[in-house]
Amino acid sequence: MPPPEVPKMSDEAKAMYTGISMCRNTEVTLRWARSQIFILINLGGFSFLGTQGATAGTYLVIAFFAGLLCAYWLWINRKTQRYINHWQSCLAAIDPPPLLLTQPRIFTGASWKEADAKPNFYHLLNAMPVFFMALWAVVAVSPYRERLFNWSLNLFKGGV
Repeated sequence: MPPPEVPKMSDEAKAMYTGISMCRNTEVTLRWARSQIFILINLGGFSFLGTQGATAGTYLVIAFFAGLLCAYWLWINRKTQRYINHWQSCLAAIDPPPLLLTQPRIFTGASWKEADAKPNFYHLLNAMPVFFMALWAVVAVSPYRERLFNWSLNLFKGGV
């Protein structure tokens, strides 16, 4: 018995697949470019604090706004991932059905599930704004560290 004939993609389907792939790849590229910009902004904020004779209030204000910026960065990453997931689901819908073993499946096969296993780049990229938020929290309380340390010692001694 000869193997089943593999249906060929029409020119329209190829053009659609190519267009959707380009949209997905553009979103991925933009996500990395945005993250690089946010990393540079955060590093610029740290270098600004390092070169200025900033007061405790300045540390607190800059850390607050930098924390808001990191939250915005995290929100942008998540929103971008929704677009990427949308384009990937469109591409998966175009993939051949699993019964056609002779045609490769790019977004629905076992190799895709293995490549997309957690932690994937999306989760690692989301760790960056969280890491910077933690650093800015340390910056915010650093001028008050001695006062906080003494307060915590007194707390354990039974006084405030």
